[in-house]
Amino acid sequence: MKSVTLILVLNEIIIWTRDSTECLQWNWVSAFQGPMFLRILDRRVRLCLAGTLLFVLSVFYFLHNNINKNNSGSANGQARPKSLPKNGHGHDQQVAVVVAGLRSSNTKWLSDAFPHWDKHIYIADDELSRLRIPKNKGREAMVYLTYMVDHYDDYSNDTAILFLHADRNQWHNDDEKYDGRRMLQRFNFQHLMREGYVNMRCHPYPGCTGGLDLTTVPSVINTSESATIFGILQNLAILFPGSTRPPDHVAVGCCAQFGVTVGTIRQTPRKRYEELRQWLLDTSIPDQTSGRVMEYMWHTGNTLSRSKAMLLPGLRAV
Repeated sequence: MKSVTLILVLNEIIIWTRDSTECLQWNWVSAFQGPMFLRILDRRVRLCLAGTLLFVLSVFYFLHNNINKNNSGSANGQARPKSLPKNGHGHDQQVAVVVAGLRSSNTKWLSDAFPHWDKHIYIADDELSRLRIPKNKGREAMVYLTYMVDHYDDYSNDTAILFLHADRNQWHNDDEKYDGRRMLQRFNFQHLMREGYVNMRCHPYPGCTGGLDLTTVPSVINTSESATIFGILQNLAILFPGSTRPPDHVAVGCCAQFGVTVGTIRQTPRKRYEELRQWLLDTSIPDQTSGRVMEYMWHTGNTLSRSKAMLLPGLRAV
């Protein structure tokens, strides 16, 4: 269909060019027939040139619009969602995304793909960013906790909040091509409404593994896993307040991207998020370790989810 349309347009250009040429030739010959024809010549030449210019501009306008319509809302063959997702009651689901980004991040893909969603984009290493964090410390956890503290009273309880990393293509995304756009297009909001909290990493590898063994203090801190275990055990009072001992194991799907309802956020007092954020600011453990400690805490009853520490409620969420 596109080829036929293009052929017809090109055919019209050829016909118009031929007619315009004849018109100009007629006026050029007529110019030698007397002064009166010179005036006719000038007028006809101007009309022919103006008409030709208008026709060419119209053709370019048509082709440009046709290309834009075909490309609108699509990237790599993926169509833009035609409507808002539905919640469990069949109504439009209100969605907001909280994004942990850096100055080097490109978040335009979120606006292009999901224009109806609210975006709260934090640039952690930009002190002049519109949305600010107290300090660039604790990786994405500082951004997430700052949003929960500052926007605790925003939105209704059934609003979906998606906590994300900034870049579209990254191995953290639960997609065979690591495409964040496709991951979010498939996200099951009705499942989120039922569970209240879901982890976005549902890939079977590594899946929900045995997690961290908290029954023994590591004798050597030489891996990210041993550093995380030591970080948790060293900070039991803040991470598991009121508990005499931690769970034997804590397990979670990878990568600190999750969805949560506003109602679930409000099940925990704002003060709790303030305490965790202050711990991130004050702790002396390395930045990457404190962020990873929080990665293992989001789904526990001491932070967001009321599930048991071993449960991965987000499995099969997308």
